[in-house]
Amino acid sequence: MEHGTNPGPIDGEILDTVKPSPLASSGGRIEPDVLYKTAEAAHVLGISLRSLERWRKEGRGPKVTRLYSNAPPRYRGADLLAALENSREA
Repeated sequence: MEHGTNPGPIDGEILDTVKPSPLASSGGRIEPDVLYKTAEAAHVLGISLRSLERWRKEGRGPKVTRLYSNAPPRYRGADLLAALENSREA
């Protein structure tokens, strides 16, 4: 094999692509002023993407921020923290 070439997968080998956690660059903390995409917010909250989308349509869950009309929804870290705090049982 030549030096510097990628040999590719071995026959029958399964390669998984692992996405880094949205919290990886912040030392595992939710940053209050960061805008998280829907998939990132769902991951942070520990729920499915579909659940978060359903909550948004039902007016539940964390507040949504849109940077302009018809922009994809974003979730401020502060709103994710508030949603987590509100979900705590007494």
